[in-house]
Parts: sequence; C-alpha cells; structure tokens
Amino acid sequence: MARSSRRDLPFGVVVVAFGFLLNALLFALFVARIRTGTELAQRVAGGTPYADGIMLLLTGLNVLAALLLLRRHPTGWVVAMLLVCVALGAYLVGWWFGVPEYPRMAIFSAMALYLNQREVRAAFAVQPSGPTDPGVGPVDDQAEDPRANTSTPG
Repeated sequence: MARSSRRDLPFGVVVVAFGFLLNALLFALFVARIRTGTELAQRVAGGTPYADGIMLLLTGLNVLAALLLLRRHPTGWVVAMLLVCVALGAYLVGWWFGVPEYPRMAIFSAMALYLNQREVRAAFAVQPSGPTDPGVGPVDDQAEDPRANTSTPG
C-alpha cells in the first residue's frame, strides 16, 4: 500500500497535532517551574512525589502523538485517542472534585470527535468496528436464504 503525500493529510489533523505539541510545551514549562499550571495540575502535582515524572511522560507522549499524526502512522491515531481519553477522564475527575476545566474539556472533546470522523480514520487506515455494509452482520449471516431450500415439495 503506497502512502499518500502530506497534501492528502486532513487539515484538522495538523491542528490536532499542533494541539498536542502545545500541550507538551505546557507540560514541559510546568515541570521546569516556568509556568504554574492550572489549579487541577497544581492539586495533582502537590499530592504526589512522582508529579514531575508523570508530567515528563505526558510531554513525551504528546510529542510522540503529534509526530506520528503528522507522519500519518496508524499508531499515531491510537496514541492520540488514548491521550484524549486520558485527558478527558482527568478533567472529568477534576470536575467531580470541584476543579472544572471547561475550556480544556471542550478542546479535548472536539479532538476526540474530529479524530473519530470517517475521513480521518480512513487517512490513518483505521478500520471502523462493526459491519460497514448494511445487511451484513451476525444476525444476517444466520438468516435462511429461501432460494437455498433444497427439499422437494411432497
């Protein structure tokens, strides 16, 4: 299978990759103590001695996701979706504990919806789950074909 050129990469994928790079930069600035971070990040970082390591890991994963998305590698789509799901889960937990991050929740929700579009999944050769043809499925496979009746009337 020949790989398409960069021109065929949907523009939104470039925007999502840029979002991951920006997120990685923010994590790195937080680790370097140049930026204080959000209230949620401060609460999480203040509660664990491994905060810097976790933030560095997230920085690396964000850079990895951005690079793989730009290279159009199917693993990039998977890593991007995992990061989006983890981020949304973290922001939902933050909301539950009274530290909502509504703009970030909206951004990551939009990223998830965009990455799940058919055109984007096709660009990364990610196959949709479930039947793609209407009328083809486990129930339809078991349906009896009336033309296949080989018994003779009698």
